[in-house]
Amino acid sequence: MAPERPRVFCASLADVFDAEAPDAWRQELWTLIEQCYGLDWLLLTKRPENMLTMLPATWLRDPLRHVWLGVTGENEEWYTKRVDILNSIPAAVRWVSYEPSLGPIAHAIEHTPLLAIDWLIIGGESAQGSAARPFAIEWAEDAITACRGYGIVPFVKQLGDAPTYHGRPYPIRTRAGTEPSEWPESIRVREFPRSMVH
Repeated sequence: MAPERPRVFCASLADVFDAEAPDAWRQELWTLIEQCYGLDWLLLTKRPENMLTMLPATWLRDPLRHVWLGVTGENEEWYTKRVDILNSIPAAVRWVSYEPSLGPIAHAIEHTPLLAIDWLIIGGESAQGSAARPFAIEWAEDAITACRGYGIVPFVKQLGDAPTYHGRPYPIRTRAGTEPSEWPESIRVREFPRSMVH
């Protein structure tokens, strides 16, 4: 079995495709990514509409196999809107960060064109601490079920600071509910899509 390729979650606290980011900085990043073929690069945005104008034209003609393009889809509305755009962008791997999860998305997954999305990261909100918005564990269960039916690889990252289950607060000991042993067994899922580089 081939060893797992290292992954880089690029600018995890920023947005590479934000128009406020300098073009010169973006060009430096594209050059770095092209040079570092030994890494799988994860690029995440809330602005997929900017990808077509900001990504190098050569990548759009011939997608780099070590670049994974992702969008945030925190509820059904945004999942549908952003995935629809992402699906039109040439990419080796497409993924969605369903974090913070703010509503169910299983219905949206089931109505996404087949093979549009390869990977779904699921997680409740933690950045706001005690003010975190609720995360219903049922949303994760339903999303995982939908993923299984449509060939999407699921990864549950955390429950966040305000998880609920069957309408009641769900007890967690770790901050943000990051310990899988605390979760219902139905959502203890942490899988990765296969790298496109072999």
